[in-house]
Amino acid sequence: DNVPKMIEFAHRELGEKNIMLFFKDAALQNIVASVKWDGTVNTDWTNDYLMLVDANLGALKSDYFVDRSVNYEVDFTGEKPIATLTHTYKHRATYGDWRTSDYHSYLRAYIPKGSTLLERKLVGYPLTDEGFNKTYIGAFVDVVMSTEVPAMIKYQLPDTIKEEGYQLMLQKQSGVGTTPVSITIKKKDGSVITQSVELKKDLVLSFQEVEEKK
Repeated sequence: DNVPKMIEFAHRELGEKNIMLFFKDAALQNIVASVKWDGTVNTDWTNDYLMLVDANLGALKSDYFVDRSVNYEVDFTGEKPIATLTHTYKHRATYGDWRTSDYHSYLRAYIPKGSTLLERKLVGYPLTDEGFNKTYIGAFVDVVMSTEVPAMIKYQLPDTIKEEGYQLMLQKQSGVGTTPVSITIKKKDGSVITQSVELKKDLVLSFQEVEEKK
């Protein structure tokens, strides 16, 4: 009697990138890739893009106590488009034990290829490189138990990112769970567009509507 419930559960977890599949059989893997169940990073998107990837370096299970939220601002009022990314970590644990300690992460922010780092706060010395046809900024972030750290990275977007026809692809790190994301767009005329989403799966935002990637 539980089979339909299990199928529904598995389908939801696959769609929300909490399960990934890999087959050595190329035909099966092509089917998995066609429905985005393989966890791959998009390599052909040409508009604005953001994917945040944490790697827990503490060798424990502190991720259980870490809540994440993202604030992303793009400012088109200047000569070049400027993005300000704030990735906030809230560590809910109040004491350490055999599985929990302060949270030590190596964060990579995957952003449009050709972006240039301008400023950083509350992150370690950054490494900038390229991968998956993106620029990425990598840095260490430390979050003490019972504290909140708003890690900030400001960067200049490439000239290919325009106000006209602006879209943002958000890709979720597999297994992270739901992350609230707030987006603010400052247009050349001074007006502001805001949108908030729950990042449960990969999304494309046009600021007219939010389209879930199928």
